[in-house]
Amino acid sequence: MSEGKWLFLAGLGAGAALALRMSEKQISSVKGFAAKIANSESITDARRVATEKMDDVLRTQGAKLIDKLAENLKTQLNAGGSAAWAGFANAGKTGDTPPDASTTSTDKDGVTRDKDGHIIIDGKIVA
Repeated sequence: MSEGKWLFLAGLGAGAALALRMSEKQISSVKGFAAKIANSESITDARRVATEKMDDVLRTQGAKLIDKLAENLKTQLNAGGSAAWAGFANAGKTGDTPPDASTTSTDKDGVTRDKDGHIIIDGKIVA
């Protein structure tokens, strides 16, 4: 059960105890019974088995998800075409000017902004 359900059941139990005005002995008896069930060997074993199975599923499905994301990234990178990659690769050579060479500006207060108006500090957009 999730933590929220346990809290709900605990609140329900407390409400029942107050509404029915159980004696202290009866309340401690119910608490003991609930603790005995929660700490029983079969519940502990079931919790351990469920945890192991969940870990295995997350491990295998996580690996599959990462492989799928990597494949999608490769596909998207390759979809740009060789002309786009050639322009990117040649941008650093002497004599070539990359497109949009000036995408930032500094205003009169010394604040550097990109073409969309975002504030840039140390090469990072901060606002």
